[in-house]
Amino acid sequence: MLLNALAQELRKKRLTFTAVFIVLTLLFGVVQWQWEQGNLSEEQLQWLLLAWRLSIGVLCLWFGYAIGLNKQTTWFMTMLAVLDQVTSWLALLYFLYKSGVMYINAKKGVSVAPQAKGKGPEQSIKGKKAGKKTKK
Repeated sequence: MLLNALAQELRKKRLTFTAVFIVLTLLFGVVQWQWEQGNLSEEQLQWLLLAWRLSIGVLCLWFGYAIGLNKQTTWFMTMLAVLDQVTSWLALLYFLYKSGVMYINAKKGVSVAPQAKGKGPEQSIKGKKAGKKTKK
């Protein structure tokens, strides 16, 4: 029951992230179209582009931390997202992939918390000792 609730929470966050991302991308398209029509000055376009990049960055940071991704990965993908409109889609796809894996694992009943290397329960004491070489 708890894992099903976790899966539903992940699903809601994924839908929110995707919907807000698409809305921001559509707004960027409208701003760019207005600039091409001559309705915006170059300075206005720069400020709107800065606002768009900051909002995409905040959205990516929120989502990365909300689903529990590694901090370094979250920040890297956020920096990738604010570079350009194309790279922001790459960040979107990565975030959706990772959250999708977490969602599937939560539905199956597998723990969705990422574990550090070598810290999992599958590594036994015997396995630790076997990795060490004895000096003769």
